[in-house]
Amino acid sequence: MSSTKPPALEIESYAFRVVVEPDPFDDGTPAYHAYIPALPGCRSWGHTIEEALANLEETARLWLDLMKERGEPILQEIHVEKGPRIVVNLPRE
Repeated sequence: MSSTKPPALEIESYAFRVVVEPDPFDDGTPAYHAYIPALPGCRSWGHTIEEALANLEETARLWLDLMKERGEPILQEIHVEKGPRIVVNLPRE
């Protein structure tokens, strides 16, 4: 009986600097706008900072999947700055 190991899953990790800004609704309800400067147009929001970051992480994952599908290069930021970051892991093709 031979056992074959499944192929190892290769992962690419991308880390991006994130900007989170207060962006309350007109009625004063708290909300936050979050975006990744290195991925123009990749934005999200949430009622809390944590929710904005979680929503942005999912948005970034979809954004990067689309870039890979289109064959667009994904550049990583190579400098380190203080502030929130998210890391998005994608399976290698």
